[in-house]
This record gives sequence, structure tokens and C-alpha cells, in this order.
Amino acid sequence: MHETKNVTYLGEDAVCAESNALSMTVVPKWGSNLISIRHKATNVPLLREPQTLEEYESRPMLFGTPVLFPPNRLADGKLYFRDRMYQFDLTEEERNNHIHGLVYDQPWHVVSQTADDEKAVVVTEYRSAEDAHAMRQFPHDFRLRLTYTLANTELTITAEIENLGAEPFPWGLGYHTTFNYPADGGDEFKLTVDHKWELDSERLIPTERWESFDSEKWHTGFSLQGVALDDAFYNEKAAEKNVCELKNPALPVDIYYTADQHFKHWVVYSGAGDSGFVCPEPYTWITNAPNLRMEERTTGVQILKSSEKTKVETVLRFVEK
Repeated sequence: MHETKNVTYLGEDAVCAESNALSMTVVPKWGSNLISIRHKATNVPLLREPQTLEEYESRPMLFGTPVLFPPNRLADGKLYFRDRMYQFDLTEEERNNHIHGLVYDQPWHVVSQTADDEKAVVVTEYRSAEDAHAMRQFPHDFRLRLTYTLANTELTITAEIENLGAEPFPWGLGYHTTFNYPADGGDEFKLTVDHKWELDSERLIPTERWESFDSEKWHTGFSLQGVALDDAFYNEKAAEKNVCELKNPALPVDIYYTADQHFKHWVVYSGAGDSGFVCPEPYTWITNAPNLRMEERTTGVQILKSSEKTKVETVLRFVEK
């Protein structure tokens, strides 16, 4: 049996969906953040959750699943597209970058919440034309709609992007998914990636070159104990297999995080490597993608024409041990 219900989360209106195995909570005001997934039998939080509102507001990227549109950084806050330049706010002033996009800290609306024997579904929506903060930086009328479908031990997140304006625009989407992950040497982390982006050490912007790395180790798995990561990767074979696996003795389930062929890029962030979390972040475009002098099929830049819409999908599957 599945159900949905209205709840509060640290004082904010939220929607909770439940199956026999899992519960999940979305906070619309926090950019439609999927803030919690819990294993019901043990009440273990699988995503990193804040204990207080102040803790969340101090660094919202490291809790739940912030929605990044566009993902990661734009150098100097600039986005070049055809004969136009957009100026985004410099939200990472120390590196003179824009970071994390337009929607993660803006309120979304709940469109619907339904449940039956097979699944629970929560739909949320964001409209840029209602948000002066977004229109000032990226003056295009677009709609983002997220559909969370919880079916027993599997959660599917479908994002629909629709161009409601008269002009085409480039788009990129990502999720800053933050899992609880206390690595102690007995854990195993895998990711199907083929190339590693070389990043400028001062600004963490791709240099347009690949960096040497042991792809076989990432495919077969390794422990994240003491491993500090803030690295970007490319999966040339995303249409064939595109999955991150997290196996950890501290968790009651193994986690399989699958993305569709649109998500050719992953950023993996683990802080100092001893903070008890890891962020595998699937992106449809890589950091600073519109400004790179590379083919769009590599950078991930996609164009949405007037009245067009597109869908992308990620799946979280939780397997009992």
C-alpha cells in the first residue's frame, strides 16, 4: 500500500509519500528539495538531513537533493548562447563564478499528490515567469515540472522542461544528491564513467582537457574512506549504462542511482573525505558548458525551441541486504 500526506518539515510545508519499504519528503519552498528518504523498518535516513532550519540555511547544497538548473558553475557568471550573453549573479564570489543555478532556493508549487496500491506520486512545478529573480538573469519563460514516483523500493524522478516563450534557450539540469555515507573501509562506491574532466584548480572550471584517472577502479568499486573528491566525469556510454552504486555496511540497503542517456556527466563531492556523506551528482551538461569551445554533444548543451518540451529521468533503487 502507498500513501501521500501533507506534513511539516522543520516548520515548512512539505509532502510525504510512503510505501511499505520507504518514506520520502519533498519541501516545495526549498526548490522542491527531496530532503528525506528513509528506510522504514530501521528509520535510517538515506539522504543527509538537517537537524535545524539554521543548519539547512547555512549550506542547503549538502542536504537532500537540491535541483540545479543550470548545474554547477558559470565562469564570471556569464552564459554565452549564439549572439547573446546572459549575466548571472556571482554567487561564488571568491572564485568569481555563478554556482548552483536559479531554482534550488526558490518556491515551487505542488501540482498533485496521489497514491494507490502500486505507487505514490507527487508532482511539483516551477514557472520562471513568476520569479523576478530568475527573469532578471535568464529572461526566458520556462516551466520545470518534477514527478516523484515511489513504487515500493524504487523512486523515479522525472523532470520535464518546457519552453513557454518565443525564443530558444540552452538548458542544463542536475541534482546535488547528498547521501549519508560513513565510509570505514568496508564500503564500495562505483560509477560508470569513461573520462575525467581536468578542472582549473582555482575556479574548478573545466580546462577543455581530460585528466588521467583509473576508470577501471571506478567501474569495479573502491572505498571512499579518507577520499576527498570534488571531481567531474564524463560517461561517453551513458545510453548503454549510467549508474552509481553505493554499498555501505552502515546502511540497511544497497543503493543504485541510475540516470538516463541525457545525463552524460557526473560530479562527485565528498568534502574532506571524512564528513560522512557523498554527493554523486548527475548532470545533463558539464560545469560552464555553454562557454566551452567544444562540441555540444560532449559538453551536454541542449537547445529547447519555442513551445518544445523534453523529459529526463533518474531512478533510485534501494535493495535490502
